[in-house]
Amino acid sequence: LTIWGASSAWTLTALPLFLWMGEILFRSKLSDSMFRGLAPWMDKLPGRLLHTNVVGCTIFAAISGSSAATCATIGKMTLPELQKRGYPDAMAVGTLAGASTLGLLIPPSIIMIVYGVAANVSIAKLFLAAFIPGILAAIGYMVVIAFVARVSPSDAPAGDRYSWPQRLQ
Repeated sequence: LTIWGASSAWTLTALPLFLWMGEILFRSKLSDSMFRGLAPWMDKLPGRLLHTNVVGCTIFAAISGSSAATCATIGKMTLPELQKRGYPDAMAVGTLAGASTLGLLIPPSIIMIVYGVAANVSIAKLFLAAFIPGILAAIGYMVVIAFVARVSPSDAPAGDRYSWPQRLQ
């Protein structure tokens, strides 16, 4: 009876809705637009388009709440683009694998909702406590990408350069 009571909490109704939202974003091609919108802003950073994995995962994690949905959606749009542009598979997949874990930290995290319900802890407080560490982890990933790109320039090949009007467009 106790097990059923914890698993039938009203708060858990958010879980399938987050997964559904991630699927809607993928099917509507909004995620592709996000990649095209982020790419011009990353061309000056050491590591260039590898940063789109981190920023894209950060944004999508804040929308979907799931690491698996984040990895699948961002991976479907960034990996083919990075391969076309000559980025090594190890760097492309590595940055995606690392950054997709942000779905666990950045609110609204499905895992935090499940934990909050199971442990009878305030979900709002969990979300507030995880926001800054999630952003710091994303920044940390970007710093590591920049460092690796400086040490090994072949891991981040030169790409397109964008003008300010192209970025704003």
